[in-house]
Amino acid sequence: MRVPDGADDPLAQPAAWAMNGDPALLTSAAALLRDGIDRGFYRGHPPGEYTMFGVARILDAVALQVQNGERLHHTVVSAAMEIARHVTTYLPQLMAEDDADRGPES
Repeated sequence: MRVPDGADDPLAQPAAWAMNGDPALLTSAAALLRDGIDRGFYRGHPPGEYTMFGVARILDAVALQVQNGERLHHTVVSAAMEIARHVTTYLPQLMAEDDADRGPES
C-alpha cells in the first residue's frame, strides 16, 4: 500500500492555506452576538445563549489569528467570514424588531 505524500491532497497544498479574512467584520459579529446574549435575545430565538457565546469566541479567535498574519486553513476563514456576514446582516435587524415588539420601556 502506498502512503500518500500529499501531492494529490488539495488540503496539503500551500495554496489551500491562502485566504484573507476581515478581522473587523469577525470581531463586529462577535460583539453583536455578545450584545444579543447581554440583552437576553437568545430567549425564544435560536441559536441560544451557549451557541451565541461559543460562536463569538470562535470569531474572535479567527480574527486575532488573521490580524496577526497567522496561517489558517482557507475553510476555517471562509466559514468564519460566512458566519460573520450572516450575523452582521441579520442580527441587528432581528434585535431592532425585538426592541419594537417590547416597546419603549425595554
